[in-house]
Amino acid sequence: MSSRAKGLIIVGVLLLVGIVAIPVAFGAFGNGPKDWIDDNYTHVSGSDPDDETVTWRSDDDVTTTAAAIASGTDPSDRRESNGQAFLRYSDDWMVTVSEDGDGSRIQLDEFDRGYSRNSTYVGYWGGYYGGRSGGSDYRGGGSGSGK
Repeated sequence: MSSRAKGLIIVGVLLLVGIVAIPVAFGAFGNGPKDWIDDNYTHVSGSDPDDETVTWRSDDDVTTTAAAIASGTDPSDRRESNGQAFLRYSDDWMVTVSEDGDGSRIQLDEFDRGYSRNSTYVGYWGGYYGGRSGGSDYRGGGSGSGK
């Protein structure tokens, strides 16, 4: 094998390693805020937020817990209502922090599930954040303007 062919193989291998290593180093493969919350709070139940609600416990109040999570995970939006905090992530996750005795309960859901459970408190939280838009193109039947 020529030295040029060996050089091309080495370059190819380095590119392949870079393609895999860089996203892993920057957390592109993961469950959004799940890893950070796992490292900082006590796990209670659930394992895969794609399939079920994952729950943790914090000894701090709702405001302190939500602020810490927001600081450590960079949500794209945040709302507070009825003594709860809601963090929305551009990669289709929702964290809900609510009062739980003398601390807080932290719940991580795929956005549609979390929004469905909390829409009464959150209100309309539309817009496209990388997951499902939640809307429909159907404009209804019959006559009328605004269609």
